[in-house]
Amino acid sequence: MLTYNFKEVTIKARNKACEGDSVLENLSTEKRSNKTMHLDKMSTKEILQIMNKEDSTVPAVIAKEI
Repeated sequence: MLTYNFKEVTIKARNKACEGDSVLENLSTEKRSNKTMHLDKMSTKEILQIMNKEDSTVPAVIAKEI
């Protein structure tokens, strides 16, 4: 019969999640962009233009790596 200490398992899971957060914090892809600091004040069109412009940089970056 398997028994679990639910509290211990929960704490370990939370610690693992926090470890993942610290890894993400160091990725440049997860950092806030100055261009998007005021999304709440932008129109939908402005937001889409920013997203489109940022997305258009991806192929060049990938091309450098391959």
